[in-house]
Amino acid sequence: MTELPLSYSPRPESPQGGALRTRNMLIILSAAALGLAVVVIYGAWNHYSEKFGTVNHSADSIQIHSSPSPAGKNLPENSVRVVLDTVYQNSQSGVTLKLPGLWHQIKDAPIPKPDPDHRFCVLSSQDLTVMFWPQFPELLPSLDADVQVMRKQFSRSGSLILKSEKVVMVRGRMAKELEFVLPASGFRMDLLMVRDWPALYVLAVIGSQKSEQAWQLLEDTLPEAIEIR
Repeated sequence: MTELPLSYSPRPESPQGGALRTRNMLIILSAAALGLAVVVIYGAWNHYSEKFGTVNHSADSIQIHSSPSPAGKNLPENSVRVVLDTVYQNSQSGVTLKLPGLWHQIKDAPIPKPDPDHRFCVLSSQDLTVMFWPQFPELLPSLDADVQVMRKQFSRSGSLILKSEKVVMVRGRMAKELEFVLPASGFRMDLLMVRDWPALYVLAVIGSQKSEQAWQLLEDTLPEAIEIR
């Protein structure tokens, strides 16, 4: 009787078979990575849409800071104190706006765009008015691209004239400031733009060019005006 061999030596795998298995493995890993990326992007989009798509005003606060009483003096409650600054805070969106002097909020401001659901606040002082809002999503490649869009948007009508454009550092972030004027009426509008992906933060200031002291005071405090967390 012929005995069958008990040992078995597998056939060596062809180079083509090994390459095919490697390719299939790479396809599977790529598909898994793509699926994970989609989940992460979808989750991030939902998070930022809730944060910037519609501004949540449920926890808005405005605080007015005054000069303290001189040490050792008991002044009456109705004594005059100097208002140092007004601070608006939206904790839901993680932004703070600090302005010099006394400002009050205008809830029914006659400004159509952006509407109250897409802006942080409109504040007014004795001389100036500001509006603060996020532009979301921020899809442009750079701050210069944002500036170019704003420049064209407000110069398109031909009435507003771009008087100056400069770089401003706001709490360590590079920002751009555009100054527009309407010579016939003495109107002035400044736009301050700060990027923090995925949003662009815009502070618009309007008022009369004659309010030189108010404009200068605001200019001096711009480096500490906007805080983004």
